Amino acid sequence: MENLPIDLLLTSEFTGYIAIAFLLFVIRNTEKVPNNYIPIIAVILGIGFSAFEATSFNFEIMLKGLEYAALGIATVASWKYIKEKREDK
Repeated sequence: MENLPIDLLLTSEFTGYIAIAFLLFVIRNTEKVPNNYIPIIAVILGIGFSAFEATSFNFEIMLKGLEYAALGIATVASWKYIKEKREDK
């Protein structure tokens, strides 16, 4: 059976990325955590999720966690700039 687009959205890689992006978005909107710590939190969450997903830890898993972190940070930053752009109009 061919991979349908919905099948691609339900992969563990995509759901992990969305989960981390959502958590970072929520953390960014709280007043208790300074924005300077968001990249550090993203790296910890990304590596933690990647290790949990693989049930082991090695260099490739660490790189996958860093990829999750980078994508999560980019998503939150994109959302922030889109929101600011709409408010300026």
